[in-house]
Amino acid sequence: MARLNPPVLITANALAGGEVIYLTEQQTWSPRINDGFIFNDLDTANTVMVARALEHEVVGPYLMSVLVDNGQIKGQDYRENFRSQGPTNYWHGKQAENDDASV
Repeated sequence: MARLNPPVLITANALAGGEVIYLTEQQTWSPRINDGFIFNDLDTANTVMVARALEHEVVGPYLMSVLVDNGQIKGQDYRENFRSQGPTNYWHGKQAENDDASV
């Protein structure tokens, strides 16, 4: 596996519902990647992630490398960009907010 490089966010899946979520500066979880808190220090990010992993509201937290482009946060790889767009099986959540299409 490639070495993780800062900046990073902490991401996980919500225990209730499974939605992709991101840790915010206020130490809460948000389904919006742009609400995520950017860590520039991997040791600090890892310490916070481990502490949050002990709580029972998330599943599988991990650090993800990000890029900031014109104030927008994006994952550095295809997988993370794909995850940030929301579920692909039907329109709800983030997808419904960004598109008027319905199934």
